[in-house]
Amino acid sequence: MLFLTFWKLSLDNFPTGTFTKRCLDLADARSLISAARETKELMCVSNDDLLAPYKKLERRNHVQLCEALSKQSIPISVDDFVGKDCVNILQFASVREGKELLVVNCHYTLDLKRSAAAIEDRLRRKSEPSHGEGPDRAIDYEFGGEVAPGSISFHLFSVAVSG
Repeated sequence: MLFLTFWKLSLDNFPTGTFTKRCLDLADARSLISAARETKELMCVSNDDLLAPYKKLERRNHVQLCEALSKQSIPISVDDFVGKDCVNILQFASVREGKELLVVNCHYTLDLKRSAAAIEDRLRRKSEPSHGEGPDRAIDYEFGGEVAPGSISFHLFSVAVSG
């Protein structure tokens, strides 16, 4: 079983004892993910409820990273993070014998023009009600940015083999 998540870890993911972390290159990550998908041993997990209306920024970031991975021939979508009734929860992905965790990380660019325009617009509308969305969250969502080319990294966590 291969668990795949973006950016975040949970202490619940790791066993008591020794585990290893390896950085994979793109080709190795692509092969590992592809093999796990073919054998139906791939489960994408998230720390965020990507279906919640108040998690727009988190969902957008997931979509952008999924699109960047797809351009690298790693077909992952936000739908892969959703189980039968809800998002597959990161805390249930436990690294142990036969179960590894692949954390995909990346950096984002910042579109300063779009970001400045979002801040100016938000300040102009400051006196208006926020409709249940805090002003900081609204500004965060309006910031422009994309996955920085070449910034995607793959970190594989496994139980250490003794002996």
